[in-house]
Amino acid sequence: MIDVPLQMWNFHDTPHRTNNICEAFHSRLNRRIERSHSNIWSFINCLIGEECRFQHLYSQINAGTQQLPKAKAADTMQKRIETLNSRYNNQDINGQQLLNALSLLAGRKK
Repeated sequence: MIDVPLQMWNFHDTPHRTNNICEAFHSRLNRRIERSHSNIWSFINCLIGEECRFQHLYSQINAGTQQLPKAKAADTMQKRIETLNSRYNNQDINGQQLLNALSLLAGRKK
């Protein structure tokens, strides 16, 4: 039996959100197919289109194109989350206070 460390599934301190990337790709794929029960040819055409898209992105990255800046609201939210995480790690707040603050941030109207 292989012992898998729990941290393998923990993306707490990573700069990207793996689920969001996967969900975005899946959503884009569903939009491009445009049918719930497509045939093999529309699926192949969709994959060809995705390959073209990734080749285009790859060319842009190699050319040194800058990424689009984050929205100010997203940047502000990320800073607030990082501040709460820092306060929790410094033991300024406990786990319950951290969860309460995060739920208030998540529930705040934009």
